[in-house]
Amino acid sequence: MGHYFAWSQFVKLYVTGKRKLGYLTGEKIKPAISDPSFSTWVEENAMLMSWLLNSMTPDINASFLRLPTAHDICDAVAQTYFTGNDASQIYELRRKAHETHQQGKSLASYFSALQTIWQELDFLNPYDMESTKDTTMLKKRIENERVYDFLAGLDPGFDQIREQVLAQDPTPNLRSTYAFFRQEELRQAAMLANKKSLFCTHCKETKHTRETCFKLNGYPDWFRKKGEGSSRHKGGKTDSRAHTTTVHTPQPQYSQAQ
Repeated sequence: MGHYFAWSQFVKLYVTGKRKLGYLTGEKIKPAISDPSFSTWVEENAMLMSWLLNSMTPDINASFLRLPTAHDICDAVAQTYFTGNDASQIYELRRKAHETHQQGKSLASYFSALQTIWQELDFLNPYDMESTKDTTMLKKRIENERVYDFLAGLDPGFDQIREQVLAQDPTPNLRSTYAFFRQEELRQAAMLANKKSLFCTHCKETKHTRETCFKLNGYPDWFRKKGEGSSRHKGGKTDSRAHTTTVHTPQPQYSQAQ
């Protein structure tokens, strides 16, 4: 059960909402058989056991199927999959956070992946400070580090916006930073959609119009230089004929109307 922390939190929330948490903590003690509430306890305990077992995959729940109470199942799962404030787990989570990158995913998916890691880190390594002021300072420092982790893993398309965020003093909080990039993502998506809708009536191609068509209005210098560079480099090696090859510069073409 690689996601024990997420599982345990979900189970606790769900069972608390059903007002049955005492069965998991052991506070709801099994009454004597002669007690009028005995049958109710047996039924509710069985219900909790069923919820817990059904929340696991078959290969995992088989190990806990024979346990007598929901409390026993919870204890057994914790002993099997939770090792407490384990340095190796904290190290692994921090490594995952540094290695998590956007890599073409949506901003929401990327941010959610980081949030899951950070929440597990907070669960394993809580803020145990005696002073409220020290706790606040520590939380701010950790949040700044997470802003940097978030910025470091973004795709190159956000480079310019990343520089703007890093230039701010003080560093914006994590939520504000995400919201800033979310707005930029929406702007880029709108621009891309608008570009795809463009059509040139001269060359019959998309993503530009007649007014910006290179074939009609001439090729700019940067385009010619790009073409020269690509012709001189093949497979990462310089073409020995590059200096003796004559480059024919495309001439502007004008329509009769002009």
